[in-house]
Amino acid sequence: MRMIGWLGVVSVGAVLLLKGAEGADEKRLIPADAEVTVLSQKIAALEARLKALEGVVQVSGYNVKIVSSQSLTIRAGSNIGIQGGTDIAIHGGSTLDMFGGSGVDIRGATLTLNGGSRPLARVGDPVVVGSAAGRIAAGSPTILGQ
Repeated sequence: MRMIGWLGVVSVGAVLLLKGAEGADEKRLIPADAEVTVLSQKIAALEARLKALEGVVQVSGYNVKIVSSQSLTIRAGSNIGIQGGTDIAIHGGSTLDMFGGSGVDIRGATLTLNGGSRPLARVGDPVVVGSAAGRIAAGSPTILGQ
């Protein structure tokens, strides 16, 4: 008889626990619904941003192209490096401006300015004007060469 009594107590306890659990599920659904709504809104916002980026960043195979119908600014806190395996071309539709706070250093085996093919003269280089020989005495203090 004792076993049947304990079995009854356990059964009643189980029923009460199940009933309490059912109520807990109903109370827990409200925050879960709110969380699902918030997550759905975040997903929609991310999808909108992705769609905007897909219009700017175009990927085709191994090629990446950044396109802007207005202006494009690349900004870094310290350094920006651009490297090309073979060539790098920078084109300006009307002007190309390069500024360096403390200078601009351009290096290469050969530097060509404006498609030129003749060597540039430097201070101290020999010159011949007519039949008179001399040396270049002054030059531009802002264009330096080696």
